[in-house]
Amino acid sequence: MNDEMTASDDRGADVAEGCDDGAVSAVMAALHRERAARRSAEAEARKAADAADRYRTQAHRLLIDREIADAVHASGGANTRLLKPHLDGNVAVVDEDGRDVVRVIGDDGQVRWGLRGPMTVAELIHDLKLDPDLVSIFQPPRAAAPAAPKPTRTYSRREWQAALASANAETRAALMRDAAAGRIAVR
Repeated sequence: MNDEMTASDDRGADVAEGCDDGAVSAVMAALHRERAARRSAEAEARKAADAADRYRTQAHRLLIDREIADAVHASGGANTRLLKPHLDGNVAVVDEDGRDVVRVIGDDGQVRWGLRGPMTVAELIHDLKLDPDLVSIFQPPRAAAPAAPKPTRTYSRREWQAALASANAETRAALMRDAAAGRIAVR
């Protein structure tokens, strides 16, 4: 017999030695089916575990994103796009008493402690506000360009065409200037 036989193959061969070749081949076929079924079940279990890990990772990412957004909003606002990379490395989901909880972690990977227990994301944002390198993230954006003036007069398209057709060149130029400046709206 082959040297690479397993213990179960060896037992199957011992049982089948007194039998004819048909019985041995039936036992071997049964063993092969059993192994194939076990491998298939193991592959399905790995596939299910991988799917569960992907789901858990996505759920943790959503928990962290929500916690960061809530803390940024509560802190009075900041440029979230610039602040998020600084928070992502310091915030993680940890398992406490069977529950997934968002916690601020330190450089050593342990939960950081704040004023009244585990540090919150809001407390971390407060600490980041004191960092002189990050102060620009928390400054309000510069004022935008002033809005266009509200029109003082609104014409329908038909009224506009009639006004232009009946006006002399000087009045027509004044109407065009006012329309271009936004003082006249044509709807």
